[in-house]
Formats: sequence, C-alpha cells, structure tokens
Amino acid sequence: MEEKKYTILEHTADIKVVVYGKSLRELFENSVLALAEVLSPEIPFLSKVCPIYSKRGIKVSSYDIQTLLVDFLSEVNFLSEKNKEVYLKCRLLDFSEENKNLVSLVFGKKVKSFKLQVKGVTFYGLNIEKEDEFYKATVTFDI
Repeated sequence: MEEKKYTILEHTADIKVVVYGKSLRELFENSVLALAEVLSPEIPFLSKVCPIYSKRGIKVSSYDIQTLLVDFLSEVNFLSEKNKEVYLKCRLLDFSEENKNLVSLVFGKKVKSFKLQVKGVTFYGLNIEKEDEFYKATVTFDI
C-alpha cells in the first residue's frame, strides 16, 4: 500500500490540507501535489502516464520554516496561474532547515482552466509538527 502524501479537508470558505512527509524536504514536495489537486483534481496526479511538459525553477528564503512553506506554495501558485500549468512533481535541489531557504524545480502540465482559483496560501491554522517518524503540516488555501 502506498503511503499517504496529503489529505484534503472540508473547510467553511477555504480549502484546508494536511500534508505528510518522512522529512521536511518530502513534506514540502508533497505540498505541491496537494496544491495541484486543489487547482485541478481531474489530472491523474500520481499516475506515471501523465506526461510532464514544463519545468520551472523556484528560489525562496524566509525567516522561519512555516513562512518558508507559505512563501514556497505561494510561488508555486503564482507560477501555476501565470503559466496556466499544474505542477505534478517537485524536486528540492537545495533545502536548508537551518537557513530557511530552498531551491526547487517543479514539473508541470498545461491546463485550459483551473477548477478552483487559489487566491492565496494563508497562515490561518498553519502548523508544522513532527509525529513519531513523520512530519505533518496543516495548510489553508484561500479560494
């Protein structure tokens, strides 16, 4: 059985997701998949048959790990909207928990439209914690 990467939860006016990872690096990579499903859930995200057509670079620095996650997802969301793409894979090339910065490549697919428009990634209810051997983050998207 494949391990869970994220869960999308019901929320009043926004969309809340819980993202999982064996490391903070994996948690950040899986958060891109969660955003992709929110934007366009009809794409076969975890399918290896879904062709990837674009590659975009992202560089982000922040003052703490929570802000780094929000800033990173905000940049991914901005690139999605700007390029009309949904990013189905993320590779962190450089990730420093100590320095709170990252360099990443995201790989995507063009879409004609998005199912939902994410106006922003919020700090509302934001939480990153380690439970046993897994990291878990709760993130809310303003739609």
